[in-house]
Amino acid sequence: MADEIRVFLARQVVERRKKAKLSQEALSRLTKLSVARISEIERAIANPTLDTLEAIAKVFDIPLVDLLDYEGTLSDVGRIKEKIDASLECFDENQLQIVFSLIRIMRKE
Repeated sequence: MADEIRVFLARQVVERRKKAKLSQEALSRLTKLSVARISEIERAIANPTLDTLEAIAKVFDIPLVDLLDYEGTLSDVGRIKEKIDASLECFDENQLQIVFSLIRIMRKE
């Protein structure tokens, strides 16, 4: 799983860097990370810290959570609803009542 996450993060950084039309050197300057470190992250060799990822996210002007959205569900409302719907199928009657109560509280009904 850790390898999958590193590969995911590497792909995120490369894609967002290219979209921003930045070289590794430019990203290095903006994040105050070495070019070697940027390269290691993009090749999924490094295990970046949250501070490192936060610095990268700031350069891309995105929330850190967007960079970490491994399953792609945090910013896609449609997928969130699908996951909630699928989860509801597994709940028993008591759990469904609790979920419904929470929804009512959140909607202030």
